Amino acid sequence: MKGSISVSLAAFIAVACAAEPSPPPATPSPPPGPVRVEGKAVIRQEVGRPGAELSLENGAVLSIPPGALEGPTEVIFGIAESSPALSTADRQTVGPMLVVEPPLSSNSGGTFRVSCPLHALPSGFEREDLALAVEQPRAEQRALHMGGTQTLWQNLPAQWDGKRISATLPWLPGYRLAFVVAR
Repeated sequence: MKGSISVSLAAFIAVACAAEPSPPPATPSPPPGPVRVEGKAVIRQEVGRPGAELSLENGAVLSIPPGALEGPTEVIFGIAESSPALSTADRQTVGPMLVVEPPLSSNSGGTFRVSCPLHALPSGFEREDLALAVEQPRAEQRALHMGGTQTLWQNLPAQWDGKRISATLPWLPGYRLAFVVAR
C-alpha cells in the first residue's frame, strides 16, 4: 500500500509538472475614449481612432471626436504667428492665432471642435459678428503649385456661451485659424 501511494504521488507530481504553465496575467488595455493632453504653446500628439482633446495653456482646446481619424496621425496644435489680414476696421481677432496640422477630415461624419476663452465682446460688435477665420490656400494655388502659397481667410460660424467661443467643423485645412468678430 505504501508503495502504491508513493507511485501514485510520483505520477501526480510528474503530470502536474508537465502541464502547460499558466499564462501571464493580461495587461490592462488602455481605457476607451479620447486621449487628453495639455501643453504650453504647442502640442505634438499621435491621435488615433479613440480621438483626443488637446488643451493649450492659454485655454485653447482642439477636440477630435472618436472615429474621426482612420489611423494614427501626428497632430500639431499650437499658437501661430498673427496675420495682419485679420486686424482691420471691420474684423479683429478675439482669441489667439492657432494652427492645426496636418489637414484633417472626419471619416466618421463627426466634427472637430475648436474653442477658447472669451469673456466679453469688443465694443461695437454683436454675438452674430463672431466667426472662426480659417486660412486656406487660394484655389488657383492648389492647381498651379507655383511660388509662395497665397492664402485667403474664410469666416465660418462660431458660438459663444458667455465664457468660451467655439466652432465645429467636419474638416480643418492644416493652416492657421483664429476667432474673430467681423461686420
